[in-house]
Amino acid sequence: MEQAYHQCRVPLPAEFADGDLYLFTSDLSMTVEQLLELTLVTPAAVQPIMSDIVGVSMYMGRIPVVWEQRDADEELATSATWQAQLLLGACSDPNMVWNLRLNVENIAGDRHTLIIPFQSSW
Repeated sequence: MEQAYHQCRVPLPAEFADGDLYLFTSDLSMTVEQLLELTLVTPAAVQPIMSDIVGVSMYMGRIPVVWEQRDADEELATSATWQAQLLLGACSDPNMVWNLRLNVENIAGDRHTLIIPFQSSW
């Protein structure tokens, strides 16, 4: 079965890295209690670290997001591709608001946190 992916462009500060991040999801509705796949494309000099998802509408704990690199040839690449899978829990709010707290690091060791809000459904 072929999946359609939905894209979100996330700008990085110019002093942190050249380029932007691109975040893709396998399910634009971010349906709860369904396996979701996230794909992140970063400039080659940037990598995700210690990411998580937290509830905004109500407290739902912290959901770790573990990124795995998916590039075939890392030496020649100008970008890097990362993937993560996750499950969002159901709650009493059918349109729960969440924040993806995406921490990234560049080759100089500088770290930057991006807050990416999204909404789930059931």
